[in-house]
Amino acid sequence: MVIDPSGLFAVIDCTRCGMTGPIDCTVKEDGQITDEFTSNLGDNDPSITPGDPYGTNGPVPPGRYYVGLGRSNRFGRSTPGISNNGGEPGEFWTPNGTHRTVVWFHRGNWSQGCFTLSGSCASDHVNFIKDLVDRHESSGGTWLNLMETDCEPTCETEETEEEE
Repeated sequence: MVIDPSGLFAVIDCTRCGMTGPIDCTVKEDGQITDEFTSNLGDNDPSITPGDPYGTNGPVPPGRYYVGLGRSNRFGRSTPGISNNGGEPGEFWTPNGTHRTVVWFHRGNWSQGCFTLSGSCASDHVNFIKDLVDRHESSGGTWLNLMETDCEPTCETEETEEEE
């Protein structure tokens, strides 16, 4: 576990079930869990970029991203968005080189590559992320680590469940 003694940065560790499944996230500040949420429980569009499964409208590729606040014209307000390679919040490049834009954290049940939050606590989680970014913006920033896992149960998992 990485401890940030100065409290300079925050980390959002996320794991997605396959390429288009739900994304389970845990927020940590100075190694302490301060929030947990699941995003993308609704419909997730596939990429429309030929040859790039993470291209336009598709899922965000696994990796490490900076989370910053950017102005969303669609939502008409400052919104948390991810970036890599020095891009603006809401802008990143896929491993195949596709330039993606307008990738935000927002309420909703439909995703074209965003982190969508639904349910009665959706606004609370989006506001928490916005406040998290504000708190850490001038020091160490907020980082998101996204991993993909195989969501099919393994033989070992099935045997463990049968024993219980």
